[in-house]
Amino acid sequence: MSKQTKTILLFWGCLVVAVGVALPFWARVDRTSRRSCYATMRMIEGAKVTWLMDHQKATNDMLTWNDLVGPERYLQEIPQYPHGGTYTLGRVSDPPTCSMPKDTAYFLKNR
Repeated sequence: MSKQTKTILLFWGCLVVAVGVALPFWARVDRTSRRSCYATMRMIEGAKVTWLMDHQKATNDMLTWNDLVGPERYLQEIPQYPHGGTYTLGRVSDPPTCSMPKDTAYFLKNR
């Protein structure tokens, strides 16, 4: 076996080990992020329902962050997505969503 072949095999072996070590870490980060997003969307959903009841609105009404966020309102600040995404309120009857489709799907499946 030539020296070049051994070097290539060593490189690929190290790459396989590195990926094997990193995958469980990334899977854990993904699960933690999804749970955090889920908890935030539950909090937003609760704020929407409370706003609906307090203001005697219809479920088809639209609301904005200004309706929910403020010192004496339902949320102290607009929730920030852990990895730079955004949350969307939608109609009162619609569940909140986030810009990461996997996290929104997780929320809808587990609510």
